[in-house]
Amino acid sequence: MAQIMIGVKCFFYGIIGFLVPNSEMYRIIFFSIYTGFSFCGALSFIVSGSLTVVSAKKQTKSLLRGNLGANILSTLVSIIGICILSYNLTKNCRYDCKEETFCLGIKSIATELVIVLIILTCLQILISLPLSMLNYNVDDKNIHWISILFCWKTPSEGLYQDLFPQTSIYQELERKEETPSRYPTDTSKQI
Repeated sequence: MAQIMIGVKCFFYGIIGFLVPNSEMYRIIFFSIYTGFSFCGALSFIVSGSLTVVSAKKQTKSLLRGNLGANILSTLVSIIGICILSYNLTKNCRYDCKEETFCLGIKSIATELVIVLIILTCLQILISLPLSMLNYNVDDKNIHWISILFCWKTPSEGLYQDLFPQTSIYQELERKEETPSRYPTDTSKQI
């Protein structure tokens, strides 16, 4: 749900940037808005957030795959967006308004808008990156989420893991065989 709200806010701030009159100064100050990041990024955030909500309620393989793909795409868009917004912020800081009050006012609004978009995009990365690192395991009708960071197995090991007994069982059996029994095992002396 947070991804959807971040996307809506980015879209809203993009509309604010496009409401400013079109001139050379505005294209420099609102560079990230004119590249279309706020709209493409917002669309990516809304789609990945919607798929996350839907796949949490109804867990099917196609929805889960779509969710993972959308979160990976959203993470990549966010990283590209951070680069665009950082470039826009440096251009705003270097732009000389020549002491014009109107230009200084627009420049400060644009700088604040870019800073808010950077914060929202960083939040999106913090949400979509962990979600894009999730994997799922399907057992009959149950779907279990597994973090890729904690699952370093090759795909071939993951497929056959349940067929092989755990090594701890083998170690426990070996210990039982090594300990001597209190009862003699020699059956030749039985009466």
